[in-house]
Amino acid sequence: MTIPVQVISDRADFSFDRHDATQLSVADQKVKIDTLFVAAAQRVADCERLPLLRADLIAQSSSQHALIISAPAVCADALSLENFIRQTVAAYDAYWRGEAPARTEAMQYADFAEWQNELLQAKEAGTGKSYWKQDDLIDTESQRLPFEKRFSSPQAFQPASVPVEIRNETHVRIKTVASSYDLPFSSCLLAC
Repeated sequence: MTIPVQVISDRADFSFDRHDATQLSVADQKVKIDTLFVAAAQRVADCERLPLLRADLIAQSSSQHALIISAPAVCADALSLENFIRQTVAAYDAYWRGEAPARTEAMQYADFAEWQNELLQAKEAGTGKSYWKQDDLIDTESQRLPFEKRFSSPQAFQPASVPVEIRNETHVRIKTVASSYDLPFSSCLLAC
């Protein structure tokens, strides 16, 4: 096979576990949530075996829940996670209004690629290209956006380092946080 293939399954294959923490104190609930969060973060994903998406729903009371969602980085980027959260919120909203959540149809990558290729070859795409080729965009260089930063002379990227001295008390605090989450000190320091 010379091209990559992506197949989107018609059925959702994910792990969904419910945890009842309603009988626990607030402090014990936090410990349980932290424990589940650390377990999710340390889970090694085997991309050859499903499910890759995992969710843990922790009931803290009849009206308060915590949701931990985990997936390997190769499965979801930031935009995917934003879409997932948006769809989850929309489903909850529909549920509270007594409606069925909207169904989204999965589009196979091959279908998407074919559609994009058809657009490129279509007459309208040619017309659009000629329009943008004839349009003079030189004036756009002089326009400024309110948040735009422009440099007077183009400079090449110059990486640099900034030495920072960490006080002993801060070092001890970082080490304590790292050990409480069972993380290597260097990883925790990098995150800080």
